[in-house]
Amino acid sequence: MISIRSILKTANIVLCVVVTIFVSSCLQSRSNQESFDLSTVSFDQDTYPVVILGGGIAGLTSAVYCRQANIPCLVIEGPKPGGALAQSHSVRNWPGILNAPGKDIAQGIRQQAVAGGAEIISGKVVNVDLTEWPRIIEVQDLVTGFTKKYKALSAVIALGTEPNLLGILGETGPKGFLPGVTNCAVCEGSLCKGKNVVVVGGGDAAITEADYLSGIAQSVTILVRKDYFRAKDTRARDRVLAKPNVKVMFNTQALEIVNNGSTVTGVALLNNKTNETSSMSIEGFFLAIGSRPNTSLFKGQLELDELGFIALKNFQETSVKGVFAAGDVSDHEFVQAVTAASDGCKSTLQAIKFLKGIGFDVSAMVSKPAEQPSTQAQKRKLVTEIHSPEEFEELVVNSRKSVFIDLYADMCIPCQQMLPIVEELARVYEGSVSFVKLNVSDEAVKAEELIERVGGIPISSVPTFILVRNGHEAARIVGAGPIDKIKMIIDRTF
Repeated sequence: MISIRSILKTANIVLCVVVTIFVSSCLQSRSNQESFDLSTVSFDQDTYPVVILGGGIAGLTSAVYCRQANIPCLVIEGPKPGGALAQSHSVRNWPGILNAPGKDIAQGIRQQAVAGGAEIISGKVVNVDLTEWPRIIEVQDLVTGFTKKYKALSAVIALGTEPNLLGILGETGPKGFLPGVTNCAVCEGSLCKGKNVVVVGGGDAAITEADYLSGIAQSVTILVRKDYFRAKDTRARDRVLAKPNVKVMFNTQALEIVNNGSTVTGVALLNNKTNETSSMSIEGFFLAIGSRPNTSLFKGQLELDELGFIALKNFQETSVKGVFAAGDVSDHEFVQAVTAASDGCKSTLQAIKFLKGIGFDVSAMVSKPAEQPSTQAQKRKLVTEIHSPEEFEELVVNSRKSVFIDLYADMCIPCQQMLPIVEELARVYEGSVSFVKLNVSDEAVKAEELIERVGGIPISSVPTFILVRNGHEAARIVGAGPIDKIKMIIDRTF
């Protein structure tokens, strides 16, 4: 039989534990409040109330809401402006838009943010320190390669994801994807006109890639590892699979991509149900097999889930106070542009609540003026767009100067990444080297035929940069790269 004394003793122990937890919680709360002392913050030109890491749909929406609340913010737009949505040539599920290229939707939100006063810089986040407050964010400039540190009273992480790889022979080399292999159909699909290509994947991304390629390539074969599609948009799936030049191989895996050094020539296949092997002649290999979150910078600083995505506590809150996450970097369930925009909105509203909670006064800050469109247009005049064979003949073949040709595609993210670098190069070499651009997606231009006029070999991927001297190709740079490396090649060639 339990005595009254035992009951009272147990009750006292429980009470002591509850009181200890309560007092500890109060002390912790007070400690957190004291650690966000605005009087200790030096508000210089590199200090922002909100720093947004990422220039995709989530990050740009976050910036729009910051400026509507009159909160100064800095957006760090990485090497993929517009994020994953910008790679889609046809978006049919954005509210209020029947059908539009993803880059147009992203650009519209970006323009809205800039018009509101958001500051956007082009850079790569290379280091973060979330143990201090204000938070320290180190950014490498995509043009100069120099790094700079920014201080953030609060931060929104919207860095998205990176595409997965198969890890098979013939997929990648020391400089990235081998020629003819890519994870972006809208970037390099225009180089596969009339060719036989393969798309690997069983989700919505694979359907999107196959849809785009079906209007360009002779045939599109989708390799699906399982015996069914994971695509959520079943209407789009059925529409694409009904096309006469699209076929599906279920229970099929790629074992090796055959490459002759300039392009893909074939693929070795395995039927994982029958264990039979086969081969297929192809000239393009497109990956659409999911992605992994860009969270390596936050390991040991933020709580991550078992898949490496940022774990959320209360809507968009992370395990660090005043730091929020939005979009694909914290979402592996829905992965939609519209949910990313919602995340961006909620992140900013929570950041504003955090700032008010620590006594932040927006009147103490002055927004920095955004670069005016007229200034940007003036910079781009140094790089001439070629629209016809006659212009190519005049500006390249018969040019008295050496010529730098930028071969790009409309929806190519690396091409967009290289745009400010090409513009900077044009300023550096102004007067001695002419800079021109050729859109390989433009049927009227026929870029590949024009390159043959200067003795160039076929284009295997974009971006590609061709250096022409005395009307003939003298050097070629394939893929995105740092400005210093390109300058070294230009100096050596010209």
